[in-house]
Amino acid sequence: MILRPQWRSWLVRGGYALSLFGGVLTLQLAGALLGLDALVSGFVIPGLLLALVVAVYTAFLFAQARGRDFWQSPLLPVHMIVHSLMAGAAMFILLDGAGLVSIGGQLTTLFVAAIAANLIVLAIELYITHPTADAKAVVKMILHGQYRQEFWTVVLACNALPALALYLDPTNAITQVLAAVLVLWGIYRLEKIWIEAPQRIALA
Repeated sequence: MILRPQWRSWLVRGGYALSLFGGVLTLQLAGALLGLDALVSGFVIPGLLLALVVAVYTAFLFAQARGRDFWQSPLLPVHMIVHSLMAGAAMFILLDGAGLVSIGGQLTTLFVAAIAANLIVLAIELYITHPTADAKAVVKMILHGQYRQEFWTVVLACNALPALALYLDPTNAITQVLAAVLVLWGIYRLEKIWIEAPQRIALA
């Protein structure tokens, strides 16, 4: 993949993006440890751009799996970006709880907004009219079939409940930490469903 890349593949593009992103983070970490502020600030924009690619490339990789109709959703990149914002905010909240960083109230607001955006994207992804029988079968599996209990548990316990708790008590440190843990667990479980459910549809 590295020495003889097929550039049309998002597996290759994603691999290079991950490698470059890791390199940028390493340089910024070295700059921070050595007190080289110019090195840290100089890679902020490249780091943000690479972070965006790293967050979203899996959506385009899935879209290249033409046999899985559910993964052809044009909202899948948005789904991935929203999850990256949720996960990033959750991690900063946990770091703040551990006393490693100091965050402001705006991050909690962003966290709640990202959770709300996630619920909206999920609703659109699942309740729009899907063009193929396979995609409709996956949606039915998620909403009413074998994944319904896990899916609705994630929506309620790992999205709606944390968002409501943070909205009602945004400055409570315990609420913030518990919400962050629940949201991270919910992202993991939801992505497991999104990866697993479409592959239960027979290709032949």
